[in-house]
Amino acid sequence: MGADEILNLLDFSKWSVLIEILSKQTEPVVLDGVLEGFEQIGFEPPPNMLNLVNEKAVTFAQNRAAELVGKRLVNGIIIDNPNPIWSIPESTRDMLRGLVTEAMEQGLSGKALANRIREEYAFSEARAEMIARTECAFADAHGNFLSYVESGVVTGKRSVLSNNENHGADDIANAAQGVIPLMQAFQSGHMTAPFHPRCQWDVLPEVD
Repeated sequence: MGADEILNLLDFSKWSVLIEILSKQTEPVVLDGVLEGFEQIGFEPPPNMLNLVNEKAVTFAQNRAAELVGKRLVNGIIIDNPNPIWSIPESTRDMLRGLVTEAMEQGLSGKALANRIREEYAFSEARAEMIARTECAFADAHGNFLSYVESGVVTGKRSVLSNNENHGADDIANAAQGVIPLMQAFQSGHMTAPFHPRCQWDVLPEVD
């Protein structure tokens, strides 16, 4: 039996119980991003607009929580997602692939492999913190974006790099685009930040 066959035996189905928990944790961050977005552009939304944006923010939180565990929500029903973005189960499976392959090549026992896995980044506090930071940034930025769209006064956006010198080629290319239409994706294919984990830049609105 190969490494992929072994990894395919892993059962992540029970992770679905995390959807409600993750959604409740994400909702206030998205809602805060909504208010922050309106404040950034100096726009006072009427109550009906704010209510609409808040509803969209809650929907985003629920859908994103499902994506994180490799699922989708369709009419309130949880189904498998064939292409989840940054899915925790799939990224965990990818991290384990190398360890399982190496263990098989070295003839390690199951116990020895288990010990190696416990020591790896896949299950570390550092990875948990990175995921939490990334998802908070993702939720906040999406809340901002919802406000920009619904306000009707934001016409464009631009990606601004931080002082971090470790930016990837896509990050630099996105920033080099300058101001682009609000509803146009950046070169990397993203509508707003973060473009990948460990985000070190911002997407700023352009108002007429």
